[in-house]
Amino acid sequence: MFYIKLDSDLNITSKYNADDRLKNKYCYEISNIFEDEVSELIKGRKNYTTQIIFEHCIDFKCGIRGSGFYLSQYLYFLNSYVDKEVLSNILLKNMSKKTIQSIIEFYSTLPSKYFSLFRPLSNEVNGLILEPFTDLRDNSLIDYIVHLSVLEERVFLIRYFLNGRVKYMVVGGQFEDREYDSLIPYLFENEISDLNIQEIYVENPVINFAGDTYFGERYTEKRRIKGEEDGLMKYGYCHSFSDINNFFGKDEFNIVNFEASFNTSQYSPFIKQKGYLLFAEPMETIKELKSVGFDCICLANNHTLDFGENSLTNTLNIFKENGFYVMGAGENQKEANKIIEINYNDKKIAIFNGYWRNHHYTKYGFYSLSNRAGVNLLSGVLFHQINLYKKKNPNAIVFCFCHWGRDFEPVHKYQKYLARRLIKSGADVIVGHGSHCIQNIEVYHNKHILYGIGNCVFNSDGEYNEKNVLPYGLLIKLDIKDLTMKLYPIFINNLKNFWKPRYVFEDEFVELKNFFEEGKDINFEKDCLGNFFKIKVGT
Repeated sequence: MFYIKLDSDLNITSKYNADDRLKNKYCYEISNIFEDEVSELIKGRKNYTTQIIFEHCIDFKCGIRGSGFYLSQYLYFLNSYVDKEVLSNILLKNMSKKTIQSIIEFYSTLPSKYFSLFRPLSNEVNGLILEPFTDLRDNSLIDYIVHLSVLEERVFLIRYFLNGRVKYMVVGGQFEDREYDSLIPYLFENEISDLNIQEIYVENPVINFAGDTYFGERYTEKRRIKGEEDGLMKYGYCHSFSDINNFFGKDEFNIVNFEASFNTSQYSPFIKQKGYLLFAEPMETIKELKSVGFDCICLANNHTLDFGENSLTNTLNIFKENGFYVMGAGENQKEANKIIEINYNDKKIAIFNGYWRNHHYTKYGFYSLSNRAGVNLLSGVLFHQINLYKKKNPNAIVFCFCHWGRDFEPVHKYQKYLARRLIKSGADVIVGHGSHCIQNIEVYHNKHILYGIGNCVFNSDGEYNEKNVLPYGLLIKLDIKDLTMKLYPIFINNLKNFWKPRYVFEDEFVELKNFFEEGKDINFEKDCLGNFFKIKVGT
């Protein structure tokens, strides 16, 4: 990836990996087309309704297909929906090479009446709503965005406003999955190399991880209305952890994914949109999490923003005020992208916490973008910062704690895609949660991927019988001194154990051994806590 930032006078204010781009001429093939056509408009030789006719059909995907377009349509579709295949059907001649400075100067002097050609708009085509650059458009973050190139790498020119002043940025890279939609606004006020690291020094090398956790106030409220009883109602907050709290050593560092909001009101912007809105009682929750021994709260999940930004801010503040480290969400994108670095003697582990569930990205706006509060997106900024961190700290263990997948279902193909990108970026081990059930373990490039460790304490009814999935979760004990990871299985079917997880019995452990039989380099042992699987971390 490279970028160049400029002020309104086209002075370079910062740059990243851009020296070659500034010194040499490149072929910005889409920009060549735009400059030719817009110049024709300015000179009056063409107008917006001029027909652009091709000898063969051009397929822009998304239902946009034809051999003839109005000039304004053609430029808009080319800017918003172009890819290598589309461009190969359009280019009929060799394109000239230009300097990046000359391209920026052309667009910076463009009369404002032509900006609309490069402004992302929502359109309906054949009954399908098309939304290019979704969050850049929806949040009015940009004045316009020009797609300069796509053949070698995607390159964009963006005109935007910061503190009331016009700014320009050129950014390019091997972007996938529209990650530029979240990466570009991050760069408005931040540098990709400015890693937001919170250093923590420990005297014990053991770090424990717990998956999806929620004491269940929302579910208890519904059961009370139905005249049903559950563990929280009958015994209180200290009930659910009572059989497994010896796992979380008081002198060890304990991390949990917490799935709820300390809501400031009963109103939620997602009422009638989102199926489950999880609220929590703050003081009782804090008291029990402290009693168990948790040190760090991960919030990159699909319930942190259930009651809006004010409740998210309230949740963040309450955890911090009570001495917890917090990661995975924030009042802005940089805070949400915080890295927790744990140091033990000369060993260190960097923990990255991110979230993916695709419909929340476009539908609910859960993700933090630029200065919007939200959760950390498992996408562009995170990938690049993993890569940067690993280059700066080659001997550190990069641990990705990911919330992803679909409830009570096997590994989704997009989880596999993300996992591979994380490892290629520099991740050493990936531990996933979010599906509320265990999922497969995979080895990729000698790195372990635990796609789903299931629930810890999560007091819903569950769908284990309905979906025919195993009712187990995994507690993770990572030793950064000897680079081993122990996976302790727990039984988590609330309807059979009255909302109190326990360590598995021998026959249940055998069932899990069969489930993980395809996993590589997994040993199994037993200690005072019970049966566990053992994995070597790193290479």
